[in-house]
Amino acid sequence: MLLLTIFTACGQNKKEATSPFKFLEAVDIFRSHVADSLKYLIPILDSVLESDQKYRYGSMNDETLTNFKLHNKEVISIDSTNTIKVSAILDRYGWLGKKDIGIMESQAIFFVIQHADSATQEKYLPLIRKAVMDKKENPHHLTMLEDRVSLRKNKYQIYGTQVIYEYRNKKYYLLPLIDPENVIKRRKSIGLDSISFQLYLNKFHIKWSFESYKRDLPEVQEFLLKSKTHLR
Repeated sequence: MLLLTIFTACGQNKKEATSPFKFLEAVDIFRSHVADSLKYLIPILDSVLESDQKYRYGSMNDETLTNFKLHNKEVISIDSTNTIKVSAILDRYGWLGKKDIGIMESQAIFFVIQHADSATQEKYLPLIRKAVMDKKENPHHLTMLEDRVSLRKNKYQIYGTQVIYEYRNKKYYLLPLIDPENVIKRRKSIGLDSISFQLYLNKFHIKWSFESYKRDLPEVQEFLLKSKTHLR
């Protein structure tokens, strides 16, 4: 049986810091301007971020992915608990961007929804769409969530943020795309520049071209048919 894991890039090298997101706190110019009514959320969301990234943070390599798989039951439990916490926040305050709640804290909100069940993702997708339109949220975050929802519903992604790791080949592949020839045009339409796509794929050592995507697609579809995959 092939072993496959669907992942998105969330971290950096574990050796860079004991607490991987503390450097964001040091450079966060928004944190000190959070409204008094929201300041109580800062320690809650900081804790949520640390737990969400406990087994996800790190270089995209065999060690990180294997560690994630070994602790999958704990990851599912953490994600469930965090989804309850973040859903309560969003239901009360709406989508909170970095200017509302700080960089680390807004990252926590996004990561939790990105890693939530499909019903939760679809519930809050309109909120992040509006937040991007209002310049409150990074459009890259929207592309990641849109792709998660689209893959679960339609088996194809829209913006090219979701990849699959094939353990046998020790290689990442781009998951199936709707209208792949126009993926960069779609990304530009929501505010991402043309080079952002390749810069993102560089994290997975993927070189984008329609020809290589088309060449790899039958193999990727075969992987998906033969293997158990999960979107976490």
